[in-house]
Amino acid sequence: MAEFDTPRLRAMMKDCAGPGEHPELEGEFIDTTYEDLGFDSLAVLELATLIQQDLGVPFPDDAVAEMVTPRNVLDYVNQQIAA
Repeated sequence: MAEFDTPRLRAMMKDCAGPGEHPELEGEFIDTTYEDLGFDSLAVLELATLIQQDLGVPFPDDAVAEMVTPRNVLDYVNQQIAA
């Protein structure tokens, strides 16, 4: 499987942002916390579920709890893909 990249993560995050919510995901958002991007814990959980469904990457609850920035998600997913 190919590496999970920022454009794909950005698209998934926009899907999980919720109706009427459009967090700023352009430019240098990768190290910004989900909280600062306007994502609540349910949106992050939804993102993990979407990634798990689309890519088959398992996201245990403790892994989701450690995902505070998009970079954390990219690193985790790519480590799982490489394993």
